[in-house]
Amino acid sequence: MNNIFQMKKILENSHSGVGHLHKVRVFDSSDFDTNLDFIDYVEIPEGVTIGIHKHTENEEIYFIFEGNGIMTVENKEVGVKKGDIMVNPVFGTHGLRNNTSAILKVLIFQVSL
Repeated sequence: MNNIFQMKKILENSHSGVGHLHKVRVFDSSDFDTNLDFIDYVEIPEGVTIGIHKHTENEEIYFIFEGNGIMTVENKEVGVKKGDIMVNPVFGTHGLRNNTSAILKVLIFQVSL
């Protein structure tokens, strides 16, 4: 068991995005017997982005824990808010930006084929 609020956050520039987010890698692939690669908790400050990038043989699930932002999936932008869950498909392209003054908090799960 891990507590995301008690774990050390690292600063990371994510996929050549703008600025730095705060990330906790809650679990990585060594913690699982399945194809789950990781679970991350990220805090994205105002104006910071997870750069638009393409995946290969995995998919990611984004759960918006708190805040609002703009998600880009397959070159389409959509507003996201607290409680939203998105699946970024296998071989899909996506990114996320915080276009508000509040911190955007997200849980990210990645699963490989």
